[in-house]
Amino acid sequence: MSVSVIKDTIEIKTMLLDDGGNGFVQKRINLREGFAHQLIQTDIFFDSWIGFDGQKTPFEVTISPYPQIPTKQPVTSQYINALSYSAAGDDSILFKAVGQALDFGQAPPTYYQFPSLEIAANQFTTFYTDHVYVSINVIGDPDHYISDIRMSFMMVLNNKKTPILTSSMGQIAENHDAMCAELMSNGRIIG
Repeated sequence: MSVSVIKDTIEIKTMLLDDGGNGFVQKRINLREGFAHQLIQTDIFFDSWIGFDGQKTPFEVTISPYPQIPTKQPVTSQYINALSYSAAGDDSILFKAVGQALDFGQAPPTYYQFPSLEIAANQFTTFYTDHVYVSINVIGDPDHYISDIRMSFMMVLNNKKTPILTSSMGQIAENHDAMCAELMSNGRIIG
């Protein structure tokens, strides 16, 4: 078993939000093939204060084995056309943070994360894909620009060589979870 530390950044000078009010960013990080990876620690840090026009700017950050596909669930009642990523408890999510930037330039963004700070410092989520995706969803008024998005993140992984069959079956299961994430709906009434 070997431990690896991944430190990286996502930096965007300006981003135009789409007609629903979303700005999606994804970064792929390649890992070693044929290994079971355990995400044992996660940390994110905002190097800039996201925001525009003095408004509160909601955002989501996820870490997942496959790219996140927005669900049809709105992020907030304020932005009913903006879409959100899967819920934090979804099997396709390894880590999720949600929060909002306050008035532009007034304070750093505040956020809540899943797993919590205490658990994220000692989690043991196992996955088999040879990559992870860090996804950011910034929400605001449609067709507005968001400027100076800078976020740093760190992941600590335990990597253990696994048999090809175990690795392949794990990747199939993770791929299936990622494809089903958009179709899931919590609280469905059956009658």
